[in-house]
Amino acid sequence: MKTIEISKNHFGILTSIDWNSNNWQAAPTEEDLLNSSFGFAIENKVTYTFMNFGFDNQLSGDNLHSALCPHIYSRLPDPEKRDSVKIVFMKSKNYHDNRTYLIGYYSFPKIYHHEKPSPNIEFCETLYVCIESKIRDIVFFDEFIDLEEFDITRILPQNRQMGQMGYNYLTVNNSLEILDSVDRIRPNIIKHRSIKMRLLQYINSNKL
Repeated sequence: MKTIEISKNHFGILTSIDWNSNNWQAAPTEEDLLNSSFGFAIENKVTYTFMNFGFDNQLSGDNLHSALCPHIYSRLPDPEKRDSVKIVFMKSKNYHDNRTYLIGYYSFPKIYHHEKPSPNIEFCETLYVCIESKIRDIVFFDEFIDLEEFDITRILPQNRQMGQMGYNYLTVNNSLEILDSVDRIRPNIIKHRSIKMRLLQYINSNKL
């Protein structure tokens, strides 16, 4: 497969994280852990996703922040595909209403196994993470977006069901459709619009 084809077909990832009643900015509740979609969290009463969006917005946009996406951590993309990924969308199922929401995303990420100290050592001492972006490239939706608001199964690559392989690769067009849907549903997120513009510039400059 040619490199440009890899870049087009592996431009984005849609992946799941477990639900956090504290908006992934503080430790989960006991109920969150008991109702986790991930056996590891239930069995060990710990999850490393709890600080995925726990960064200080006042910090410089060039500061880095890391997140755990369990399926990606357990099965990292091949290096060539990994380098092609320019956005990782995170979704989560709310066990209270059984609906799945788009929570936010990391754009222009680096994908690799790494560790960082936990800000809450009473909950866990170390965070095991796999996605890293600059804070200016990370978006968290204060109002989560129900995936039924834009037909996610229509957007996914043909013959792919959501989460069929643990996470879904997204083509350039798939990724742009999700970004456009965010624009339609949440039209006033300035940070999102800035990131989308830079992603479009990247796509055009690389002729994807």
